[in-house]
Amino acid sequence: VNQLMSVIQSVEAIIADITNSSDVIADGITSLSESSQEVVEASEEGANLMAKSVDDMNKVDVTLSNIYHIS
Repeated sequence: VNQLMSVIQSVEAIIADITNSSDVIADGITSLSESSQEVVEASEEGANLMAKSVDDMNKVDVTLSNIYHIS
């Protein structure tokens, strides 16, 4: 009986370790998911800034063209 109790306690300790490891993995996945969302948001912001820059450069092109035609 004592040997069986010792085995049961060892199994309980292993299960507790597995549970703790699962919690660490879940926390890591959550952190990775949050980081991925930040990357997506930063990429979207970069794409929006690039589109605005292209639009602004097109306006500069039109203005310079108008200046050229006036001169």
